[in-house]
Amino acid sequence: MVNETDTVDGEEDAGEHSARAVVSPRRHRAWSKTAERIFLSGLAHSANVSASARAAGLATSTIYARRESHRAFRDAWAAALHQGYAVLEAELLRRAIEGVEKPVWRGAKQVGSVRQYSDAVGLALLKRHGEAHDRIEAARVRACEDEAELCARFLARLQEIHDRLTGGA
Repeated sequence: MVNETDTVDGEEDAGEHSARAVVSPRRHRAWSKTAERIFLSGLAHSANVSASARAAGLATSTIYARRESHRAFRDAWAAALHQGYAVLEAELLRRAIEGVEKPVWRGAKQVGSVRQYSDAVGLALLKRHGEAHDRIEAARVRACEDEAELCARFLARLQEIHDRLTGGA
């Protein structure tokens, strides 16, 4: 659903029969540290780039261009997006565990509610965590192997230096 704050820069209103209604463009603010903070905060809470850009008063094209050209912003974006996905995942997990109240209607009148649970969401989250655990464990093992290899190379290099200094004795 498109609301009155949704814009596409440079496009005219496509009318009610188009697949995507477009509202006339509005001016966007210039880049600032304040706008950046607002955008990153929104992204960390929602993982939604478009909504976060709107909240900051910035065009999404400006946001993506900045990400492409500024490494520090790209890193901050990645961290905020990671946090935003964690927020969304926590909400999905809460819904899977606690369920969601759904109204029960008889005709045009609500006569009660039922709590619905999503086993599929719970199972998907468990699978995702299992895969993440496996990746973390594999990285830990690789780090240990890399550390052992690094130590072996270091000791070999020290032995070479020792041999050169002592004439191989």
